[in-house]
Amino acid sequence: LLIPIIGYRLVFLLYSLLNLAMATLIVLGLRGEERGNGTFHYFPLMLRSFRELIEGFRALPGVMRRGGAYTRWVLGISMRGLGLAMFGPVLTVYLVRVLNASTVHVGSLNSIAFGVRMVSSPMLGLIADRKGAKRIMMIGVALASIYPILSSNASDLLQMAPIFALNGLFWGFINSSWLAWQLNLIPEEHGTYAALLNFINGLEWAIGPFIGGLLSEHLGIKIPAAISSLAILLGLSILLKVPERVEGRRQELK
Repeated sequence: LLIPIIGYRLVFLLYSLLNLAMATLIVLGLRGEERGNGTFHYFPLMLRSFRELIEGFRALPGVMRRGGAYTRWVLGISMRGLGLAMFGPVLTVYLVRVLNASTVHVGSLNSIAFGVRMVSSPMLGLIADRKGAKRIMMIGVALASIYPILSSNASDLLQMAPIFALNGLFWGFINSSWLAWQLNLIPEEHGTYAALLNFINGLEWAIGPFIGGLLSEHLGIKIPAAISSLAILLGLSILLKVPERVEGRRQELK
């Protein structure tokens, strides 16, 4: 909403300031926690974190083997993330270079998507509780799979408005159900397996834009869009084989 009004630079500046404020609050909070146990030192804490990271990489294969259905769920979620990450930056370039979108146009389309997501999420969360999180998640991922194809075939900005509304809708489906499904599957080592999701899914979101940008630079938008849709469908096929819940997981979390 702010981008059409004040432009990208001020929005990014505000975003950076917000992150700095959050980091400051976290550091102050950690210092408060450490007062009873000694002096807080930021850099030794960071060094310990890096050592833990290296040990985590070494333990990763065993963690994935023990994860069972949860590991398959993580792989499905991450493959879906790769497909979406491949297409997101490409779509922005397509809007500007091909459809001649202005800053106001891009900001308005994203506002449509976020508005639909905001309105739809509470209702879909209630449905997920009644009908099952897996069903809602599957609908969201299926809708996401057609989004790149529809976007790459749009010929004007007016056609993009309902497509961005679809973007908000499928994110509403996904965001209202993925955590509930995760809680039904996650093994006892909650921190370890939550980190597994963050690592693999984050890796896909990190490399996806590079792959999508490289492909679109040489092949145009339609072939990368098709590859993006196929990656999302592959994630969907993996998720379809994951059960709704692993018995006992909910009880363990209570």
